[in-house]
Amino acid sequence: MKRQEILHKYQATQKVTDFLDTSSLTNANTHYANINKSKDVWWLNIAPRKFEQDLHILLVKTNGFIWLRIKANSIRNPLQVFRMRTDKGMFDLEISSNIYDRYLRDIKSGGTRYDFRRHIEHEWDA
Repeated sequence: MKRQEILHKYQATQKVTDFLDTSSLTNANTHYANINKSKDVWWLNIAPRKFEQDLHILLVKTNGFIWLRIKANSIRNPLQVFRMRTDKGMFDLEISSNIYDRYLRDIKSGGTRYDFRRHIEHEWDA
């Protein structure tokens, strides 16, 4: 795996904001993840209530990042789709970053292999 470029959340958020020409992304509705160092995944913990409003996910790649937008209530019953961490009350997502194997699918054990590709709004390459 190539070394991942360091791109901070505020930098990625600013790129999306510039692209949209509006500031619809906030800390409250935006999640951000780098590729895990020991496994080819983006790992996120997201509160169930976040799916009731537009949710933005910024996934940093080796060179660039992907902006996912999950529209409010577009996943009808997230409890049936994602694995819940009962100790934190959050959905525990492991989204595959491996372009050759289940790319952009939730591969967390106990999940349904949800495919996030349908939520790609834009992708930036460095």
